[in-house]
Amino acid sequence: MDDRPLVEELEYLSASLTQHDRDELLEELLVAAAHGGEAMAAIIDVWLLDRAGRELLDELEGGGKG
Repeated sequence: MDDRPLVEELEYLSASLTQHDRDELLEELLVAAAHGGEAMAAIIDVWLLDRAGRELLDELEGGGKG
């Protein structure tokens, strides 16, 4: 099974980050590139998971305010 992120996921991640966070992600990807594609994929997975967790927390916080 191919578990690489979809283009849509990468586009969404990029659009949802601040400029500072995008720069940080790029720096991490550049460092990981020296270790190969798997290292780069691991970085992207972490950032996608972080974004999903933040969105879930935002939803839960928003749902409790009403």
